[in-house]
Amino acid sequence: MKSVLARSVAIAVTCCFWMTGCGSDDGPQLAPVSGTVTMDGQPLAGVVVTFYPQGEGNASSGTTNESGEYTLQYTADKEGAIIGDHEVRIVTAPSDNLDAPAEETIPAKYNSESTLTETVADENNTFDFQLEAN
Repeated sequence: MKSVLARSVAIAVTCCFWMTGCGSDDGPQLAPVSGTVTMDGQPLAGVVVTFYPQGEGNASSGTTNESGEYTLQYTADKEGAIIGDHEVRIVTAPSDNLDAPAEETIPAKYNSESTLTETVADENNTFDFQLEAN
């Protein structure tokens, strides 16, 4: 299970890295973003939290650990998210098994129909998401 999550995160981070260039110092201003995700009061492990900027730039994402904690990565070598307003989506981490793809366990109101928004400021940002199953 951990190797599946690690591989999924590595693929996502690598894609973001190549989309934004090879480690150039140019780019948008970023700020650190972290927090926790819970469902009905219990930590959610292995879910992907993605911040989509409402302006220019690429999304940042991170996968929760066993305690529901996440830290966003913008590229493989840059932590954080673009400063400004974001739409937030939280999804079940994808499966490597093509015969048994991961079933989405997070309600649509937090991902495909998300109304979650956050504003990333020029400082350390902590955003905790307390999701409800219904």
